[in-house]
Formats: sequence, C-alpha cells, structure tokens
Amino acid sequence: MSSPGLKSATMGIQLPGMGQGIARAKDHWFWRAVLFPVVFTRPAQTLVIYFSRIFPEFAGSNPPVWDFQLKHLLSAWASWDSGWYLSIIKEGYALSGPVSQVQSNIAFYPLYPYLVKIVSWPVYSLIPKDMVLIGFGVLLANCFLLGAMYLLYKLITLVFSDVELAERSILYMLVFPTAFYFSCFYTESTFLFFAVASFYFAKTNKWLLASLMAALASLSRPLGVTIVVPLVFMYLEAAGWNFRKLRPDFLLLGLAPAALLLYMIGLYPVTADFLAIFNNTSGLGKGLCQPDRCDFLPALARV
Repeated sequence: MSSPGLKSATMGIQLPGMGQGIARAKDHWFWRAVLFPVVFTRPAQTLVIYFSRIFPEFAGSNPPVWDFQLKHLLSAWASWDSGWYLSIIKEGYALSGPVSQVQSNIAFYPLYPYLVKIVSWPVYSLIPKDMVLIGFGVLLANCFLLGAMYLLYKLITLVFSDVELAERSILYMLVFPTAFYFSCFYTESTFLFFAVASFYFAKTNKWLLASLMAALASLSRPLGVTIVVPLVFMYLEAAGWNFRKLRPDFLLLGLAPAALLLYMIGLYPVTADFLAIFNNTSGLGKGLCQPDRCDFLPALARV
C-alpha cells in the first residue's frame, strides 16, 4: 500500500496508479535522488577547482593547466587546512608554541584524520606518501557525503512525507557553490553524516544510536557538541514535554559532551591546558565578531 501524503516522484507523468508510482520511486530513489547527483557533481567540481588554477595568483606555484596527473587532481581537494589534518595523521597532536598565540593542529578535531589514518594504513605503510593519505581522505569524505545524502533523503521523507522535497533538498545542497567542501580533505562531510544520522535515529526513537552519532559529531567539528541541544528538544517533544515520562535513555544524550570532554582530557598531556582546543583558535585568527565587522564578505569575494 502507498503511504498517505507521499507525492509521486514523477514530474508531469501520470502513472496508472499512485501506489505503483510510489513503489517505483522507492525502488529507484537511491540511484536517482542520491547516487546520480553525487556522482555527477563531484567530477564537475573537480574540473572547476582544477581549472581555477589558471588565475594569476596561482600561476607560479601550480602545474600546467592541461597536466592531468592524478596527483594534481587529488591535490585540488587538499588545500588550506588540509595540511593540519595531514600533520595529525603523520605526527599526532603537537604544539608549535604558546597555545593562544601560535597556530597548532590541536584546534582541529580528531575523528576524520584518525579515520583516514586507519583506512589508509595498509597502503600507506607500503607507500608512505602524502598523496596516498589525500586519496583515501578524499574517498572517505565522499563516502560520508553519500551516506549523509542517503540519510537526509530518509529523514525528509520521514518528517514531511514528500519525495520531491527530499530530491530537491539533496540537489540544492550538492550544487551550492560551497558544496565542494564536502569532498575536500576536510571534516565537513564527516560532521554532516553524523549530524543527519543523529537526527534520523532521534526521529525513529532509537536514542542509543542517536546519542552515539551525536558523540561522533562532537569529535568532528568545533560546534559538533551543540547538536545535543536540538536532540534534547526532540526527546522532550516525543515525551509530550512531560518530565515524568523521561526514560533512562534520556541520559544517553550525555554521550556527546562526554566524548568532547574525553578528547580535551586526552590533549592535556600535550598542551597542559584543559581548554586548549578553544584557546588555540585565537592563534588561527578565529573568533566571534559582529556580522558587519567580519571579513566574511571580502574573503568570499576573493574565492
């Protein structure tokens, strides 16, 4: 039987029966709504990033535009902060100077670089080159992106019962100008996967899984731990805002701040500063500012 409220996935084509249309959408939605948009947009963005190197500011330090070697295509996805993640993989966490004054890799969270280290180890132990780490890191980032889009589709259809909305949401996210970050040697797709997963499992009342996903999200990005706030609201909403209906699994939501706390404790022998992950951001030029005084727009214009 077809689920009530679900829209037909076909655009402008009336199928003999609504149930048949929804069944067909369910059979093929992953290929059409998730896999094809991901597979199509990633090579396109690779070419855009690669050819952007013809700009004058890059001319003196990059290979010829038509030199399509694998290492040059991979390095297009590993710029800026990627070097910090490489240093974590190869050397672990270390201070380069005073915590609040000098840039160090302790400002970058551990989940993604250590996952890259684990999955790349069999090959990297035989071929210890940065391109091996970057290759596995980019592959891992895209796997997380694919998983995030899969769960996002499931979440949207669960909440809104709208196939077309789910497909549009995924497409718009993938073609957004800054969506290339999801495939970079960065943590964005890792965090997105665990964030969406935590919301999906929360909506299906699987609070152990939701809490574990939130804990992993808190080890992915500086603001990852804040995901526990909407999860608390979702739990309370599911309980009808009746505190007497709270079950012991409510305490599982504490896994997210607990994971961050363990990470901070683990860094203490290196930094001798329990708040080092927060204090070091000033050395990287990061901090809070008023919107009209931030450098976001000039930086975006340069991109």
